[in-house]
Amino acid sequence: MKLAPHRLWKPLAVAGVLALAGGGAWLWWSSDRSAAAIEYRTATVDRGAIVSQVSATGTVNAVGVVAINTQVNGEVAQVLVDFNSPVTAGQVMARLNPETFQMRALQADADLAIAQANLASAQASVVRAQSDLRNGDAQMQSLQAQLANAQAAVDADLRDLERQTELFNQQIIAVTALQTAQTKANASKSQLDQIKANIAGQQATLDGRKASLSMAQAGIATAQATIQQKQAAFGEAKADLGRTEIRAPADGVVLSRTVEVGQTVRNDVTATGGTNTGGATTTALFTTAHGLDEMEVAVSIDEADIARILPGQRVTFTVDGQPGRTFAGRVTQVRLAPRTVQNVVIYTVVARAENADHALLPGMTATATIVLSQLDNALRIPNTALRYTPAGFQAPATTTLAPAEGRNARVFALGADGRPQLVPVVIGATDGRFTQVLSGQLAPGQAVIIGSNEAAVGATATPVTGIGGPGPGGGFFGF
Repeated sequence: MKLAPHRLWKPLAVAGVLALAGGGAWLWWSSDRSAAAIEYRTATVDRGAIVSQVSATGTVNAVGVVAINTQVNGEVAQVLVDFNSPVTAGQVMARLNPETFQMRALQADADLAIAQANLASAQASVVRAQSDLRNGDAQMQSLQAQLANAQAAVDADLRDLERQTELFNQQIIAVTALQTAQTKANASKSQLDQIKANIAGQQATLDGRKASLSMAQAGIATAQATIQQKQAAFGEAKADLGRTEIRAPADGVVLSRTVEVGQTVRNDVTATGGTNTGGATTTALFTTAHGLDEMEVAVSIDEADIARILPGQRVTFTVDGQPGRTFAGRVTQVRLAPRTVQNVVIYTVVARAENADHALLPGMTATATIVLSQLDNALRIPNTALRYTPAGFQAPATTTLAPAEGRNARVFALGADGRPQLVPVVIGATDGRFTQVLSGQLAPGQAVIIGSNEAAVGATATPVTGIGGPGPGGGFFGF
């Protein structure tokens, strides 16, 4: 903006209001007892960018930071990487002493073999019980056939005894023939009773063999469950053996290492990163990041500004470690979790920036600017012009409203006679230094007043010319 002083000698005793012809202009005047010259500081209306932005500070962080700890307890036998070492996914970074875990795996393997042998034994018991049951069924079938034959013999002998008794009563046969028939019938009945007793015994045997089969089958189920249990124990033992090799979870670079050979580590704490203090570590063994080709900047934004921050907005920032250099990135995340710092609610906004030359390092302090909006080639005036008012000036009443997208304001330009000339305008966006002019009788190159020495020379009133004519209701158009 170009500044230019202007000098005006004001009359000593002038008062009143002069209405100019056609209503195209008006003049406000009052007395001024100062004969001193008034100098006006001006700036030029121009076209340029108006950038609305929010400034904040934060920290540069690596992307995809992972704290790596041990999943098993043990003594460190090897450390294979160091600070800044590049790693690939699955690469072994350290090894624990595996002897204890090897023994556990062998024991679990032996237990599994025993369980499998028990299953085979239970299966053999089932086969044997099934065979015994089949034999018992065959014997039962044989006894049932014997029972049927014995019952037929008893029936035949009883009929014969009945005939012999009738013949004896008719005195046709001797008593010895009757006695023989009676003896035979008794013998047949005795044999029938014996077969029935044998069938009852065989049924009891069958019931026992069925129970044995059920027990053997239950033994198989138990053996199978035991095998599953032992398989799980064996799998866990093998997994623990594999966990004695601490591997990189992804491609990246080692940011920190807190472990040394001979150190005892355990897995019953949360990996937080830190410094090894000797003995059993309670910190992350390694901290890795996906890489340093891209970095994150986490900045704190006041609650008054957070609603205007959106993903995708442009971010520029500087760091003390790279003086004179500005880095660029984009907002990737507006985190919803609030924090209260000294009674001020703040939110964390994360941006990402390229770091191909690795100039940015984790932990650097960043001073960031988030670009909320940007207008290019906007007609603009300095904000100081909106704050200037001539000494003693009183604004006329107005009923005219600005368009919905702007707001009413006024500035003072230097007229052809070198006096302040009121110019109503409708203004829009501002970046704190410049404000967009949406409408009004201003053009690029025109000078607007941003200050004067009126207070220094003791001026009480300044003749002000207005342009544009009176607005509705006697007000002045545009403000």
